[in-house]
Amino acid sequence: MPEPLIKAENIKKYFPVKKGLIGGTEYVRAVDDVSLEIGEETITALVGESGSGKTTLGRIMAGIWMPTSGRVLYRGIDIHRDGMKREVRHRIQMIFQNPDSSLNPRMKILDILGEAITEAEPGIKKDELIERATKLLEEVNLHPDHLYKYPHELSGGEKQRVAIARAIALEPEFIVADEPVSALDISIRAQIINLLARIQREHGIAILYIAHDLRTVWNISDYVAVMYLGKIMEYGPTEEVFKNTGHPYTATLLSTAPLLPEEFRKHSLKPIGEPPSLINPPKGCRFHTRCPLAREECREVDMKLIEIGREHYTACPFWR
Repeated sequence: MPEPLIKAENIKKYFPVKKGLIGGTEYVRAVDDVSLEIGEETITALVGESGSGKTTLGRIMAGIWMPTSGRVLYRGIDIHRDGMKREVRHRIQMIFQNPDSSLNPRMKILDILGEAITEAEPGIKKDELIERATKLLEEVNLHPDHLYKYPHELSGGEKQRVAIARAIALEPEFIVADEPVSALDISIRAQIINLLARIQREHGIAILYIAHDLRTVWNISDYVAVMYLGKIMEYGPTEEVFKNTGHPYTATLLSTAPLLPEEFRKHSLKPIGEPPSLINPPKGCRFHTRCPLAREECREVDMKLIEIGREHYTACPFWR
């Protein structure tokens, strides 16, 4: 793997919730002691069921949310330390799932892009700003006329292209893309995925790509991390993880994923029951209550990631 550009070290994020009418506080353990490295100019996918902690981890790595404990290092700089966030803000950007909620409906596209351009180049002249905004739109395959439209005048795919243009306006080195195609029509998704892949190559950006759709993960990512109940279950090069699966949870995801080639759905494993509560997660392996292959040790020991191949790690020592 290339040298890490950004590293999450032992990240925990607990959200307090009130306990009934009599008071007291419990905690949702959305992310529970997770470490993850993103290499320069690579795309790392983060996959898992809803509620697994993917978006929470992504927002922490983008500097939007503070972790309960742990740290995120960008080129050795702790991005959450006082006085350090501004230093790295331009280099870390995020593309949100729903462009309807991430684009200001009262602003024209020129003003939306202009905010980012002005942040990167304070004092830029109006004609230069328009020229820069026009080039950004052309880079995401939109016509310059879109500069003078409002978000509600655009289609979902066009709005997400504007969101991508705004993200790259600051010339970032790292982008968190949080399910950027899940709110779009199926016919548009491939176009946006291809656009992200092209921009990543041309600009040399590292991307954390959060997704449910394993087919897009296979097509776009260099590495994949599989997350369940706030923990990383498996990590490695995408081709290695898909073809030589190292964890039963990954196998269940692959076996039920639509539109994947048959070679990746060879295990035919199905999880048992429903995911347990994040307030009181099970002891031992988080997946053991749903794993059809669980052993007694799985119920007692909190499994750590072990290396089973080159850059390939799993939290299940028994799967092979």
